[in-house]
Amino acid sequence: MSEGLKPHHHQYFEYGIKSYYDAERGVMVRNVTYMCMICGKLSHEKYEDYVPPPKQRKDKALIRYRKKHGSSCR
Repeated sequence: MSEGLKPHHHQYFEYGIKSYYDAERGVMVRNVTYMCMICGKLSHEKYEDYVPPPKQRKDKALIRYRKKHGSSCR
């Protein structure tokens, strides 16, 4: 009969990654799950990366037209 696992230092590898955007804080959140290679223990870590909102750009053709014909044109 086995007596269970011997005491060991956990050696983790990345088991799964889930990313989502948290609009309340305005950050990209990554939940990373690590699993021990020996005993299968799961460990979770959370990383937050700031992602600035996308800049709204006008079409280049529209800008060229307005420069050519004046800014009063719509």
